[in-house]
Amino acid sequence: MLEYPGATTEESVRVKLDTYLLNPDHPDGKSKARWFAAALGFNRNNMDKLAKQIVFKSLEAVPAVSTPFEQKFRQMISIVGTNGRQIDIAFVWIQNDDGVTRLVTSLPTKKQRKQYV
Repeated sequence: MLEYPGATTEESVRVKLDTYLLNPDHPDGKSKARWFAAALGFNRNNMDKLAKQIVFKSLEAVPAVSTPFEQKFRQMISIVGTNGRQIDIAFVWIQNDDGVTRLVTSLPTKKQRKQYV
């Protein structure tokens, strides 16, 4: 069995927020970091408030891509920012052969990206 980063679902959320989604220096994630800051007021300093809201719920998640080794899911989560704004955001999760569901990314809509950045 392969080893994957983030031994638990909760840990995977914190790791993904810190290293990608809220990282203004990440080559691919910096635009999402700017968006989370502008739209909801989140950054690495207050990421725990965001992490507590990003919870995988199997009954709300919609199965997406599936292979013999993994299953991806898409889940809409209503996030309340530090600025009081509430926005529904799509989150992508993956469950590998170790059975742990991990956060992959977030997908703000094009309209949301234009509106808040």
